Amino acid sequence: MNRYSDHTDTGIEWIGDIPSNWNIKPLFALLQENKTKNIFKNENVLTLSYGQIKLRDLSKNRGLLPENFEGYQVVENGYIIIRSTDLQNDKKSLRVGLVRNTGVITSAYLGLIPSKEISPDFTYQYLNMCDLKKVFYGLGGGLRQSLRFDDFKRFPLLVPPPHEQTLISKYLNKKTSQIDSLIEKIERKIKLLKEQRTSLINQCVTKGLNPDVEMKDSGIEWMGEIPRHWKVKRLKYFSSVELSSVDRHIVEDEIPVDVCHYTQVYKNEKINKTTELSKGTCTPQELKKFSLFKGDILLTKDSESPDDIGIPTLIEEELKDTVCGYHLCHIRVLKKEMNPEFLYRFIESTMIQKYFSISSNGVTRFGLGKPIIENMPVLLPPPVDQQTIADKINRFSTLVLSTISKETNRIELLKEYRQSLISNVVTGKIRITEKMI
Repeated sequence: MNRYSDHTDTGIEWIGDIPSNWNIKPLFALLQENKTKNIFKNENVLTLSYGQIKLRDLSKNRGLLPENFEGYQVVENGYIIIRSTDLQNDKKSLRVGLVRNTGVITSAYLGLIPSKEISPDFTYQYLNMCDLKKVFYGLGGGLRQSLRFDDFKRFPLLVPPPHEQTLISKYLNKKTSQIDSLIEKIERKIKLLKEQRTSLINQCVTKGLNPDVEMKDSGIEWMGEIPRHWKVKRLKYFSSVELSSVDRHIVEDEIPVDVCHYTQVYKNEKINKTTELSKGTCTPQELKKFSLFKGDILLTKDSESPDDIGIPTLIEEELKDTVCGYHLCHIRVLKKEMNPEFLYRFIESTMIQKYFSISSNGVTRFGLGKPIIENMPVLLPPPVDQQTIADKINRFSTLVLSTISKETNRIELLKEYRQSLISNVVTGKIRITEKMI
């Protein structure tokens, strides 16, 4: 690996040593704040999304946009945009973008204009590194940790010689594009695997395993035809449905328990003794009512997005002193005519997820009431068929989820490598030469 022969200690922890022929200057010496406002009807509206400046599709979410874009800042190729609010919100990382096209963007973002002394591409990569290292967290102020230019103008910028800035920019553009392309390829593979899993579940729980079986009308328009020997019943006729009241507060005179909360349900296909749960407390009545037994199904009942409600998980084994937490629905099968594993897979089907989405109520937060869940129509194949269907789905799902987990880990490693590479290059830990481009 290429190294610089001579280094200087910057005294800045997150930068460390830099090549002796590099300089450090305050941001205001190299970048000025963009103050050009849009006074014309310019609808070439841009947005910052996941570190990329993109053209905004005005045909979508029009109701959430202003009537016109007067007051937006006008930006040009080479400008740097920083989402300068909520600096401590990890969900809003990748808050730095590089403008490639002339347009307008909200003035809520901080716009910076690089001077001729500094490469826009190098500046973008450098500030992106600072963002990923969470260097901006200590800057700004106010309730939303907002960053103004005055808060930012003395921020230290590294200034390599111009030819090195060009080499660094070309190298990082090339390498990050290769990494991003590989990540996109893996993400497409994961998406395909998820679609295959969903397709199998849909087919098995609504049509069965025999393609030649005689069909009949289910009597429910959105269910369509089902195998002739299957039944349709409302969930409440063979299961109990309860909405949990166990919150996250730990109360001194209550019973100590493990609590399965919303996050564990949302992220896990099944819950067992190896699943990491939260500590909590509940009353004796809540322990009796919401204790978790093998075969219980937990369901997310409300969320900020309708796509996140009705997500189930299956309790795979008996869990001692463990209860269902708040914002969840607790379902327990009470009759032998229904196999809990089949019911769990049935709830996972696209058909039932659409039922929940359509039936949910809310504007900024969506929820499922108890009657909606209780009255959910459920298909009942013969018990032996239910088990066979559940076993087939389990085998395929286990294989798919294992592969998805491995591919997801690959993505995380690639992202870590990408971040490390940018950091080492823009701070001079790795020297870029013409041969590396």
